[in-house]
Amino acid sequence: MTRLFAYGTLLRDDWRRAILGGYYLPQPATLRGWRKRVTTTGYLTIEHTGAADDALAGALFVLDERALQRADAWEDVPIYRRLAVTVTTARGEIEAEAYVCDAVDENALPGAFAALDDDAVAMQIAAFVAMQAF
Repeated sequence: MTRLFAYGTLLRDDWRRAILGGYYLPQPATLRGWRKRVTTTGYLTIEHTGAADDALAGALFVLDERALQRADAWEDVPIYRRLAVTVTTARGEIEAEAYVCDAVDENALPGAFAALDDDAVAMQIAAFVAMQAF
């Protein structure tokens, strides 16, 4: 089992179910000292700032191996890579992993939302699900 901190696409229930192939209970979590950035492909990534004022609200999930494989496929590992992070939950600090991409769009403002609209993401998720052999 792997603890995964999500801050973007996996926060939406319908998208998460389609991508992961099942329901995974979200637990509210915060990642401190990080901020969102937009990648060159229009999706979100995160970048470590170390600043106490920077905090990302997201969710923590406990994934089995099958869901983790699907998440890796969705995140185009190695384009995104899993990185060890410490998140804060109602139960205190917990070690987890988060997906990070180094291909940041330097023209996008830090903290900006993804450049893709919901319809474009939904179409990409549908194509992803159709191609999965899981």
